[in-house]
Amino acid sequence: MKIHFSSPRPNLTLVSCLRILLCLFSCQSILQAEEASLTYAIPRGTSYLGIPLLRPAVMKGQINSVSSSDRLKVTLSEHTPMTPQTRYFLEITSAPHDPTMEGERWNLWVSGAAVTFPQAEIHLRLDHAGNTRSDLPANLVNCHFSVHPHWTLSTVFGGGSAPSPLQARRLISSADRVTSERGGVTSTYFLEQANGHPHGRWRHTRGISTDPSIDPGHGLILESKGELFRLTLTGEVRRHLLRRPLSAGLNLISMPSLKTSTIRDLQLTAQQGWRPEDQLTLWRGSSPRRYRWDNGASRWLGLDSVLGSDPEVAPLIQPTAAVVLKKTVADPDFALRPLP
Repeated sequence: MKIHFSSPRPNLTLVSCLRILLCLFSCQSILQAEEASLTYAIPRGTSYLGIPLLRPAVMKGQINSVSSSDRLKVTLSEHTPMTPQTRYFLEITSAPHDPTMEGERWNLWVSGAAVTFPQAEIHLRLDHAGNTRSDLPANLVNCHFSVHPHWTLSTVFGGGSAPSPLQARRLISSADRVTSERGGVTSTYFLEQANGHPHGRWRHTRGISTDPSIDPGHGLILESKGELFRLTLTGEVRRHLLRRPLSAGLNLISMPSLKTSTIRDLQLTAQQGWRPEDQLTLWRGSSPRRYRWDNGASRWLGLDSVLGSDPEVAPLIQPTAAVVLKKTVADPDFALRPLP
C-alpha cells in the first residue's frame, strides 16, 4: 500500500525523520531486557539447583557476515566494555531467515570483540566444550544475538573477595560441596580456606584451584552441612530458545523459565528416541520421584508408587530446581523454550 502526502517536500523530510526516530525509540523499548530476581531457600542436606536467569548482556546486535572460520562481523545495538578476567558466550536470540539457528551458542575468546561501535568483529572459541556446535554456518547472516557473562561458582555462591553463605574449610570432608556436570561427567568443588582469599577460594576435589563456568541449562548439586540459608540471584529473563545438548549418562537440567514447570514442559517426546533404560528424577523436598520411559505407551511411568506414579500429578518443577535425566543415547539437539 502506498501512502501519499500532500505536504511540501521539506515537511515530508521532517516527518520522515521523526518517524524514523520514533521507530528507533520503539524498537529499543521492545528489545529492552527484563531483569528479575530469584530467591533460593537452601536447607541442610542435598539440593538440586537450577539457574534460569542469564547474567545481563554486555552486547546485542545483528550478524552481518561470517568473516572467517571463527569470526563474525556484526553491527552492535548495545555494548558494555568486557573484562579480560570474565568468560562470555554468544547466543542467537532470533533467526528470521533460518529458525533452526535460534539458541545456538558459542564461547568467546577473552578479547571478545573489537571495541569499535557500532561495527565490530567477534572472535569465537570453536573448540570449547560448552558450545552447541563447532562451526559457523553462512546462514547466521542477519541473525540477532546477545553476549552474556557466564555464571560461575563465585558469582552464584560467593567466595574469594565476595562473602559466601557457604563455609570455607581446609578439608573437603568438613566443607559444603557443589557438583556440576558437563558432557555427562560430574566435577565436585568446595570453598577452601586460603591465605589472600578472605572468603575462601574454589577448589576441585582433585586439588586444582578453579572457578568453573556454569553452562546455560545446566544445574548444580549442593551438599550443605549448615542450617537453612537464602540466596538471591538477579539477572536477565530468557526469552529465546535454550539449547541444552544431552549426553549419554547423567544430565543435570536447569529449566529456562521463571514459571513453575511440569514433566510436560520438558517437551520429552517419543521422536527424541527415548529408551526403557532412560530415567527422569524430580524432587519433592528431599524425596526423589523417578520415572522411566515406556515405549509401548510412549510416555513416562512412575517408579516410586509411595509418592504416586502418574506424571500428570508429579511434583511441580520450581524455577530454582534442577532435574536429573539419565539417558542411554546422547541427544545433541535437545532444546527447551521458556514458558510464555
